[in-house]
Amino acid sequence: MPPMQTMETILKRLRDLPILNSEAFRLIEYCSSPKPAFEVLEGMVKNNPNLAGQIVRLANSAFYKRSKPTETLMDALVLLGLTTLKQVFVQSFYASVGKMLNTQSRVLEHGRECALLAEFIGRGAGLDAAECGRHRLGGLLHDIGKQFLAFFFPQPYEQVTRMMKLERTPSFQAEKKIFGVTHQEVGATLCARWNFPSFLVDIIKAHHAEGPGGPPPGALPVFCANGFLHQRDGEAFQPWEAPLRAWFAARRVTLPWKNLVDEFRAFLRTHTGSPLA
Repeated sequence: MPPMQTMETILKRLRDLPILNSEAFRLIEYCSSPKPAFEVLEGMVKNNPNLAGQIVRLANSAFYKRSKPTETLMDALVLLGLTTLKQVFVQSFYASVGKMLNTQSRVLEHGRECALLAEFIGRGAGLDAAECGRHRLGGLLHDIGKQFLAFFFPQPYEQVTRMMKLERTPSFQAEKKIFGVTHQEVGATLCARWNFPSFLVDIIKAHHAEGPGGPPPGALPVFCANGFLHQRDGEAFQPWEAPLRAWFAARRVTLPWKNLVDEFRAFLRTHTGSPLA
């Protein structure tokens, strides 16, 4: 299947899906407009108690360390700012995507574990809370292109799955053979069209780092977290330990873990309760 035909089919079918009329998607679009106003955002969010509550809780989290609690939605919106709010809306939108695509629980769990581990790696490297949050969101959404390929092309994607199992081929290589395009390319294209933050597009595009230079620094935590999870689960994986050590060395930060595999497993067992960790 030619790559252009694959992308054109996905984009055409997306126009008829209800997720593009969701509240979270409208909020993302509004935040990307030329002059978004907090007053308008407040009006759009205030009747959604789950989203409003999430925003107020985040504004009152330890990261912001205010002398007194933020009590109103407007104060919380202003405190968080448009960049952080857009990330909150993207995460909410992704939750609706998973439900609409009827994504398998195993796929969603992989994204959650990748998000936790990418953030853990970022903290170990001394990144600030905002940077760690970007890697957490990137880890959560890194395989969104795979979800859409499997949803719109279920039978061809079964061929991808068989190739992965029988030939121990990484997913993106199998996708290239079957579709002519990878889930990284699909995910990055969709997220760019949806006005997702540029860092998220970059992470999705590079989380398998096919080029000779390896993963760029901005995608390294997600690349390594993803590689570890595939290795742990007995799947084909890209070597991730050497790039991780090199990244820490380039940042002049001492690697805080003696045995990467064992300590990453222990972290995930503690934070997810997964017996596989």
